Amino acid sequence: AELTLTQKVYDYSLFRASDAFAIGDYRTASKSLAQSPAALRNWEWHYLNNSLSAAGQSSIRFEDVLAMTVSHNGKLVAKVDSEGELGIYELQSREALWSKQLENIPVMIAFGKSDERLYLMNMPILADKQARKSIGTALGRMKAMREIKTIVLDVRNGQEQHKLPGTIYFQESKDGKTLATIRMSNQFLPVLGMKLQFMDAATGKVHSQALFGGNEGFLPRMRNFTPDGQRCFTVKHSPKDNIRANEI
Repeated sequence: AELTLTQKVYDYSLFRASDAFAIGDYRTASKSLAQSPAALRNWEWHYLNNSLSAAGQSSIRFEDVLAMTVSHNGKLVAKVDSEGELGIYELQSREALWSKQLENIPVMIAFGKSDERLYLMNMPILADKQARKSIGTALGRMKAMREIKTIVLDVRNGQEQHKLPGTIYFQESKDGKTLATIRMSNQFLPVLGMKLQFMDAATGKVHSQALFGGNEGFLPRMRNFTPDGQRCFTVKHSPKDNIRANEI
């Protein structure tokens, strides 16, 4: 027998809902189920609806997100909204652990490898619409680099531990004890080169450092620590790229 129009609508609604649910698009799945004719809703509709409810209870939704990151252990999520409010949430309970208003909206946020610290990289020039236009010029890029600042927060309470002015890249050892950073050796004249610094991750006290002269013509980038936390690799982006192992 030929399917009625109502039956076709019902089948199509379930088809859309099932497809949307499979890819995690719960909003579309819920909308499609709601549009299906109530008189035809059978076990398959209730099965999908119950599955959707269970999935919604185990998920967490955020709106108005400019930056977000998940901790390495998968237990916490940090997010910044368009008003510059930073919040830390516990994924399992979906509860907010704390939140605070930031002076500048960060261009990047990241948990340290130990999940004890949260790193926020700020570039204040991006908050000024007129100043943003200057990034396309050499002078504007130099100004932007001078203003780069990374703030280190305690994940437990949001308290600031220390600041890392002029930091381009950073990497924390797996045990959370050592922080390696690549910073401008002269914050007012970035062309003079960069320096690699190893420091205590909690206090910011520098253990040792190595200079990368501006005449070498490359911008070093940070790579991972070795498992024992005694070396950190950097990559020189130059006509002949190479990798250097730096002793702590």
